[in-house]
Amino acid sequence: MTRSVKLIDFNHVIKNAMTGIAIVSNQEFIYANTYARRLLGYETVETFNWSEIIHPDDYIIFESSLDLAFQQNRAIQPMLQKLIKKDGDIIPVWISFTPYNKNEGNYVQLHFHHVDNNIENEHYYWLLSENISDIVTEIGLDGTIHYISPSVIHILNYEPHEIIGKQLVEFVHPEDFQIVINAQKKLLATNISSNYVRYRLKHKENHYVWVESKANIFVYKYGEQRVVVDTREITNQIKAESMLRQSEKLAVIGELSAGVVHEIKNPLTTIKGFLKLMEAGTIKTKDYISILNKEIESIEKIAEDLLAFAKPNKEEFTIVVVQEVIDEVLFLFNNRTDDKMLQFKWSKPRKCLYIWGEKVQIKQVILNLIKNAMEACSLEGIIEINLYPQAKEVVIEVIDNGCGIAPDKLKEIGTSFYTSKEKGTGLGLMVSQKIISSHKGKILAESTVDKGSTFTVVLPLYELDID
Repeated sequence: MTRSVKLIDFNHVIKNAMTGIAIVSNQEFIYANTYARRLLGYETVETFNWSEIIHPDDYIIFESSLDLAFQQNRAIQPMLQKLIKKDGDIIPVWISFTPYNKNEGNYVQLHFHHVDNNIENEHYYWLLSENISDIVTEIGLDGTIHYISPSVIHILNYEPHEIIGKQLVEFVHPEDFQIVINAQKKLLATNISSNYVRYRLKHKENHYVWVESKANIFVYKYGEQRVVVDTREITNQIKAESMLRQSEKLAVIGELSAGVVHEIKNPLTTIKGFLKLMEAGTIKTKDYISILNKEIESIEKIAEDLLAFAKPNKEEFTIVVVQEVIDEVLFLFNNRTDDKMLQFKWSKPRKCLYIWGEKVQIKQVILNLIKNAMEACSLEGIIEINLYPQAKEVVIEVIDNGCGIAPDKLKEIGTSFYTSKEKGTGLGLMVSQKIISSHKGKILAESTVDKGSTFTVVLPLYELDID
């Protein structure tokens, strides 16, 4: 072994190495091998200083690394820096620093090699994904997780190695499974960056965390396609939105309370009258028991509807009959106590139309739209409510002949705190838009000043299978 080593010409090995090797003393290059000179564009006989080839962006970090190697005799691990060639071109390189001590002085060995743009981009991608607060995930088209950033520890409490190699759907809440699958199918079919998708992921401590994700397809090595997903936690945002919906519901109930009290007072008056007649012996009790029961049931129905709407509800999507929701909303408005002589025209289709949604939230949207239409109308306004199917969608229209909305104001409808009312907050339509968006639908608005407005809610039609 020793004899073989002695036969090796190390000068020849270093000179012809396929990586840049240089020796630095103070500001001067004492030696640079063939690869280093070719890379930088200098001939064998030309001399140059390291201060001439270091890019200004990297000058400070280069100098401090060199000082550590010189003064503290420390080796510096490879880092990505930019060098300036003789002709002025800029090239990225991986460069490391190693102390080299001889009797006559201290030197530093530089080892560097050229980095192509793809590798440089990979480095910056890695640097970003390793330090970002969002979860960055790289997934194969079969759903296998190939990479997940360390931020997953803070959000889901898993170490990356506990997730890599597993299927994404293993961590998705069962109720959100189809949402994720549909988003994946749409991404693969269109190859267009997805919109943010909300769903729940399993925490290591066996509860679920609300997140939203946005995905893109990219080409990995050898033409293989993969999906990169940016995921952020939105648990607090979901709670805030729920509180906002609840506060808006309570505000609406406050405005409707006089009408509700009036609706309860009518059956109470009937019951009171019959009780007085019974007390006086004018009528036989058994003949009117059914009437009293009917009036009491009417009060119970009003109270149940009001409580169901007012209380915070667990968001559970079910099959919703849209006609029933509109009927229940109009019931609340039928006995209002304002001075307006409004006329409701409800075009109710005979065939039931279904959606997949949260009934109380849909009721909140329709109630808010009708209330806004009432407030926009004059003393003898007309409000039309239309419901009809269109392709694979359900369309709900609320049309009024009120004051209308100016074009420049119409585009602000639904933004936070925009309102045309003196005491309004502007939260009603903003909450409504968020609710409809979460149901995969949309709200459209058309208006003409002094002629009226049309607000249209479009939701996916749920086709009920009837054998």
